[in-house]
Amino acid sequence: MNKYMGNKDRVLDSIYKEIVEFTGGDFQTLFDAFAGTNNVGKFFKQKGYRIIANDINDVSFVLGKAYIENNQYPAFKGLFSDVNDDFYSCRRLKQAVDSADFTSLMNKLVALNSQVFHPEHLTEDYDRIVMVLTYLSFLADRRDYSSDDGADFTITEENFIFRNYCEEGANSEYVNLVTWKSLKAQATALKKLIAKLEAAGPEEKAKIEKTVDEVTAYFESFGEKPFAMAKFTNGLSLIGSLCESEIVQQDAYVHAKLVGIYEKLLKLKNRNNHIGRRMFFTKEHGERIDLILNIILYWFRNRIISEQEYYYLLCSLLESVALFSNTSATYQAFYKTYRPNTLQEFRLVIPEVITSDREHLVYQQDTFNLIGEIDAASSVLYLDPPYNWRLYDSNYHLLNLIAKYHTIPDLTEYEKGIIGASGEYRLGKEYDYTNYNRRSTFEELLFQLVMKSNSDYIAISYSNSESNHNREAIEDSIQVISDFFQNPAHFSEFKVVNLNQIYNFESRKNQKKTPITELLFLAKKNN
Repeated sequence: MNKYMGNKDRVLDSIYKEIVEFTGGDFQTLFDAFAGTNNVGKFFKQKGYRIIANDINDVSFVLGKAYIENNQYPAFKGLFSDVNDDFYSCRRLKQAVDSADFTSLMNKLVALNSQVFHPEHLTEDYDRIVMVLTYLSFLADRRDYSSDDGADFTITEENFIFRNYCEEGANSEYVNLVTWKSLKAQATALKKLIAKLEAAGPEEKAKIEKTVDEVTAYFESFGEKPFAMAKFTNGLSLIGSLCESEIVQQDAYVHAKLVGIYEKLLKLKNRNNHIGRRMFFTKEHGERIDLILNIILYWFRNRIISEQEYYYLLCSLLESVALFSNTSATYQAFYKTYRPNTLQEFRLVIPEVITSDREHLVYQQDTFNLIGEIDAASSVLYLDPPYNWRLYDSNYHLLNLIAKYHTIPDLTEYEKGIIGASGEYRLGKEYDYTNYNRRSTFEELLFQLVMKSNSDYIAISYSNSESNHNREAIEDSIQVISDFFQNPAHFSEFKVVNLNQIYNFESRKNQKKTPITELLFLAKKNN
């Protein structure tokens, strides 16, 4: 998954070369403590090393289960076993495989996945994977989970993604949260301002306060369904009438401030996109995502496929969602027109499994708690923490939703918390930056992680991207980290490497790609 902020795909060769050269190859395990896309772990796994991967994000955990923990292609024996012929989907899959045109569909899928196809994949299990992914991509329909009587698990929510994230979806209409927040703030300011009005008598004051209450009601309900610009317009009109009131005009201070509120809101109203509909996927893609998500969940809950097989299929779906979504990469916004990738036929990606005879571990825990609990002897601790102002959980909320879909107990209740243009679940959810995101605490927490680890070697990725706090502080951070690793009481060797200059991805509107430098700090601990 390359459409992910901070992924190290373009510098993997350099990271591997520098770590091996610094350690002399004297390690067996790479502990990737902030795994993200798992690209670094995948690269080192391919080179024969044991991998321990950890990340708190749901999508990273699923990718880790498929790419890191998994050592062989899943066999999907349950889908092709006569034991499960009572399930309509299993019967239909086998019938499809035996049909005349199925081979051409398989060839089509393989051709579209040419970047991960290698001759050594030509095994019976790989062939079955292509069959399953071909069926899900091009032939499956809702009968695959709705045609069985007496199944232990049934699908109750059929169109969740389409309903919330496609333009035609019933719940895809949104109100701009920035607009709503601004309206509520101005309503509060209006109340405070009118309280200072001294010229009005009791009767006139009560009349004005009633008007202010009406404005407040309009503005506070703006973000509640049914969404309507009339709420904004009506509230603004009432403020305009207050500006023209003789009583208000007699108080020069209140009148000037009130006119300021009116003009600020009028300027805000003239902007676009206060109310709209989410366009993360086309109708066809959203419906196919729902279909695949429900079928693989149905198979998993009814024990037709194993947990390993479920995570493999879920990984395939996530890779495809990232490939075909109508976004630049993150999921806080979407393009207002459908881009070429969204108009292609939706199909599943074939995740490449790296075969290995080592046991690899994947966790989804707070790194600070995990790092002291696992045995990471004879290892390299690789740290690429979220040392910037971006919240990965929020920016990739839609991928995380799909990754944890099977764990959500009540999708109807969950849907009530989906708000704003992003469609992120925010009901009762407080957002806060972790201490890795804070400039004042990033370095200290990083040093505590290093000292708590029992790894022999430390490798830290760091870049001078504007996302990483601010450019003015970057040089200071580099020096502070360098000074820490040059303490002979804790480290016997230290090196900082300037990796290739690359062009950074920026997801913010009108933000151009800028050249950044990737640094790699390397140190040997005195364990």
